[in-house]
Amino acid sequence: MRKITTLIILLLVRCVHAQTVTVSPNPFTNTIKIVIADEKEPAVKTVSILDLTLKPALEPQMLRADQHEVMFETTSLPSGYYFVKVQNEKTERTIRVLKE
Repeated sequence: MRKITTLIILLLVRCVHAQTVTVSPNPFTNTIKIVIADEKEPAVKTVSILDLTLKPALEPQMLRADQHEVMFETTSLPSGYYFVKVQNEKTERTIRVLKE
């Protein structure tokens, strides 16, 4: 019973610190904007654009607690599907996007 209770508590903690991530436009062409809204502000957020093999397609960007958005220049990327990964020390969010 103790393991189940611990698991439920951990799941609730992860939900409380969930991130709201908005990616626009999707599909995108030459730039993509990522806006992050956290209920509780962690010190640093990392935003990455990953290819389908989950390897970085562009250099990841680190955002301070007072930063809530980032834009990536994507002209060097070929058309296709990518993942936007936003993570901090407590949570991780991944969204699939399409480059036209």
